[in-house]
Amino acid sequence: MIVDLPGLKYVGDELNSDVIKKASKGLCLVTYNSAEPDSKKQDDLTRQIVDRVKALGGSPARMLFILNRIDVFLGDDNPQAAERNFTLKVTRRIREAISEALEEYTEEANAIEPIPLSTEPALFALLAESTEDASQRLNYLDELEDRYAKLFPKSRMRQLPRSNEDWTSDDRAWFIAEAKRGARIGRFEAQLKHHITRNLPEILLPDLVKDAYAPARDAIQEMDAIAQTYTLETRDELEKAKERLNVLYKELRSIALNGLSRFDGLRELATAAEADPDRWYQELPDRVNETATKIGLKEDSLAPIARAWWVCLRIASPSGRGLRPSGQRQDDVPAWNRKFFLPSHKRKMTNWKSLFFRILTRMSDLLSHPKTRGKRLEKPQIARA
Repeated sequence: MIVDLPGLKYVGDELNSDVIKKASKGLCLVTYNSAEPDSKKQDDLTRQIVDRVKALGGSPARMLFILNRIDVFLGDDNPQAAERNFTLKVTRRIREAISEALEEYTEEANAIEPIPLSTEPALFALLAESTEDASQRLNYLDELEDRYAKLFPKSRMRQLPRSNEDWTSDDRAWFIAEAKRGARIGRFEAQLKHHITRNLPEILLPDLVKDAYAPARDAIQEMDAIAQTYTLETRDELEKAKERLNVLYKELRSIALNGLSRFDGLRELATAAEADPDRWYQELPDRVNETATKIGLKEDSLAPIARAWWVCLRIASPSGRGLRPSGQRQDDVPAWNRKFFLPSHKRKMTNWKSLFFRILTRMSDLLSHPKTRGKRLEKPQIARA
């Protein structure tokens, strides 16, 4: 179906332009008025046509350009040259305008070939051919003969009766066929069929896709907005959780540092004892009781640990001879601590830090042994052997 929309009567014809914009589906036949002498108006109309190409989906395939009233050049001294020059000028103008506005369609734009056509004589010829009303047919033939006489060879017209009422059926058939040929109907129909066949997907699919795409696009945009909102909320919650974890980490680190600082006395003693091992015997009980107080225990709560230190230190002196209370023999050392006993100078314990940590690993055994459980730590009398 071909719908005849109102043309742009002048530059800036907003009323008819709005009507054309609403008819955006299907194939658009864009007709140029070949009798328009104002080149500026033609350029402005070309620009508006390019805008319509964009509005119709961006592809020139949805447009078929027609040079209407092409019969106007029959009055020139050289009709063929005048028509050819006009066609080349308008074709170049259309191609350049579309290529500049739609660079991705440059190849398609360069293939545009406007079709010459004279719509009014074509209409009269088709009506005269199809009507069954004899009086109407004569009226259409009169219009053609009076207004478009240039379409018919004068020599052949002189051979016809003066009144078309006296024409035979063959005369009428020749006259109508000659009118259709001069109006370029055959070429127009052939190129229209070819253009539709070649560009059918570009003509139909954009609107079909648009009808399905628009609701889907709206739904996707709505989902995207919801997802963005959820992402922002989740990101905000993650930032808050991260801040809480950082605060908790700092608090735990502070607690750990404060807790370890309560053992500074024992750590200092271990370091000092490397240079002066006798400080173990002189300061260990006091340092242990001091540490117990710092960690919130009773003064004698760490007595089992301190007593274990004492046992080990008494049998592992730096001199290698062993430090034991007067009269104590090696056999008197409890069996559960004999692994610390170093009988000779070659096997003496020289790394007091290692001794310190070896003692800690035995903590559970020491705390559970009946000889140390519940006893208060006191400095024993130490005599060098």
